[in-house]
Amino acid sequence: KLPPQDQDDRPYVAVASRSSVLVDTHLGQARRLQIWGMGEDGRFRLREERTALRGCEGGDGGNGCGDNLGLGGCGGSCGGGFDPGRMGEAGWREVAANFADCRAVVAREAGDVPRRVLAGLGLPVVPFSGAVKDALRHVYGSDAAERVAGDART
Repeated sequence: KLPPQDQDDRPYVAVASRSSVLVDTHLGQARRLQIWGMGEDGRFRLREERTALRGCEGGDGGNGCGDNLGLGGCGGSCGGGFDPGRMGEAGWREVAANFADCRAVVAREAGDVPRRVLAGLGLPVVPFSGAVKDALRHVYGSDAAERVAGDART
């Protein structure tokens, strides 16, 4: 069970998923996190997606290298790739600030530095492998919504 947090201030859960069905992404590889919440009808709803890790976004003529997370660029050039391991604590603090309305981050896996930094800022990382709806039940509690909005199979 997760540590108690003020539920009103943190109504959402950030999920690292490419499909909205499975928790299938390592936190360090997630460019975007899905923001899930519980609707008034008690069903889980995908609210939005937010940028998690910014760095080499590309698509701008090769000038997409960002240094907003203390990356020092993207391996020297945008073709060099993005290495979240180079983010350091400052980068993960920025990630935590961008998800301050979330009670947890759910990802398939996460490294030691992001887990430590995010948890220290009140944003626990929950490693989970399986269906997003099961992960949400785990975070919100076993008596949480039985169905994901729009999912007639459950």
